[in-house]
Amino acid sequence: MDLSYLKKKNQEYKAANIAGVLFLINDSNDEMGQHYDNKIAVKPEVLYDILYNRTRQLNQKNIGYIFAIVPDKSVLMYNHISKYIKGKLQREHVKKITTLPNVVDGLKKINELAKENKCHTCIVNDSHPNLLSQYGVYHAIMEFIGISPKKYNISHINYMVGDLEHPINNGNRKQMLRKWECPVFDITSELIDNYQIHIPTWNLVNVSPPELLNNRYAYIDVYINNNVNNNYSILIFHDSNTVLSNPHHANFPVKLLYSSHYKHCYFLWGQYDASLVSRINPHLVIEITAERFLNGYRS
Repeated sequence: MDLSYLKKKNQEYKAANIAGVLFLINDSNDEMGQHYDNKIAVKPEVLYDILYNRTRQLNQKNIGYIFAIVPDKSVLMYNHISKYIKGKLQREHVKKITTLPNVVDGLKKINELAKENKCHTCIVNDSHPNLLSQYGVYHAIMEFIGISPKKYNISHINYMVGDLEHPINNGNRKQMLRKWECPVFDITSELIDNYQIHIPTWNLVNVSPPELLNNRYAYIDVYINNNVNNNYSILIFHDSNTVLSNPHHANFPVKLLYSSHYKHCYFLWGQYDASLVSRINPHLVIEITAERFLNGYRS
């Protein structure tokens, strides 16, 4: 079927069922459109220039910069989508910006881990890649830096509540979905201290996980690891694709993966902010973003 037919069929919603799997559709970044219908809002050349200039400016201050891409569900599941939707997969933004030496695409490592662990890369009823995919992005970043990533045994649970079944995206429709297991793994946080910086006041606070989630743009989440043999600090800008919750815990910290390597890790849910970089003055800045957001990326 044509993508236009699928969009029209679900025009009142942001979720589309393709053979038992829910996908994000009719969203502001037009995920499906940019990958299967060449709907480009921000030209790849513009994004390239933004990242090139930012890298140069930070390097002049002796600050490293990595831009990492979390592949979209519609990219990770191309083999599934291609059976039902016309159109060749397009990744024009990724194709252009990965010519920069400091841009990391998580796709290859995610696929390797999925094959190795015989696991899906996505959640059947959610717009996000699953935990294995987030681990894959972390894995790719660490390999790029030259650090051995932490390894964990992956287990599975049967169900996870997904955002694409929420009424705001799906309405009151009852969806018949495939039954996929969700990968999970546990990381101990006993050796890492955690607190927050309230950005408007720059005061140190300790807020609950729900407060941090509900007011995520107002806080920098700080992790201190006194058990590493370095004094490095990193600042990570991210979106929801980097902090997926473990269903067994209120705040499963994917952030602990990164924090296990550096003494100070600062996490901000949001796009790059030069004023915060200047104030924190880290050794390294990492920006991790969902691929679909590249289509609306602004400097």
